[in-house]
Amino acid sequence: MKMRENMKDLYRLFTTDETLLRLLYYKPTHGNDDPIDESKPNILDMDVSERWGIIEDRIKTTPTSENLDKEAKCRLLFYPGRRSNTDNYYLANQEIYFDVLSHFNYDGRDMRLSWICDHINNLIFDKKITGIGNVLFESGQPIEAPESYIGYRLRYSIGSGKNGVA
Repeated sequence: MKMRENMKDLYRLFTTDETLLRLLYYKPTHGNDDPIDESKPNILDMDVSERWGIIEDRIKTTPTSENLDKEAKCRLLFYPGRRSNTDNYYLANQEIYFDVLSHFNYDGRDMRLSWICDHINNLIFDKKITGIGNVLFESGQPIEAPESYIGYRLRYSIGSGKNGVA
């Protein structure tokens, strides 16, 4: 199986995308406060410990919502979903879930949850990111979230090798 490699490829993409990191990190002070504004420091240009502190707090590869009650934040959780057989001997269909959690202080000012979901879709939909073929959008739906948070799940699928193939 290539599940781990598929997840590593996605992690690499997300942890090197400045726009996604800014959307997850910069809290709006008012409705017109743009997290993408060039006046805010680039997260990827921060010193290594500060940058990885942000990344490890905001992007998780497990469905966990721990430590969200201590400070308002946005978080991306992504993890493997159902893996199913196909008619191809070498190929499996691998679902990947992307859970986006946004504190009301972010979402209420600039609709941050939708902004993050849109950006994730722009990054991966119909692109050859990992596995075999393009990443396909399957569905999206609201999910239960911790108190003071709103959550949304995006479900995508990829072709993934069964036995050491792509």
